[in-house]
Amino acid sequence: DCSGFTWFVYKKAVGIDIGRTVKAQWKQGRKVRKGKWKPGDLVFFKNTFEKGLSHNGIVINEQEFIHAENERTGVIISRLDSDYYTKHYKGARRIV
Repeated sequence: DCSGFTWFVYKKAVGIDIGRTVKAQWKQGRKVRKGKWKPGDLVFFKNTFEKGLSHNGIVINEQEFIHAENERTGVIISRLDSDYYTKHYKGARRIV
């Protein structure tokens, strides 16, 4: 799942346990304003496959993020400015 992927990356790359759920990860680090993302920031989305905070990924550049989209597609890179992710955007957090 998405939060398992972000947890794994942070644990292996930085040695930080950010929690295993989207909601736990939402409480980590500090808030980042939309469009001010840096590589490594976590981006969060609401009302995707369920109501409320429901999906996240890791920013890789100013326009894209990597995430575990679903069981069928697995880990992919998506655009932050896509219609879908713009519509569901909740916020971002900077951990390091």
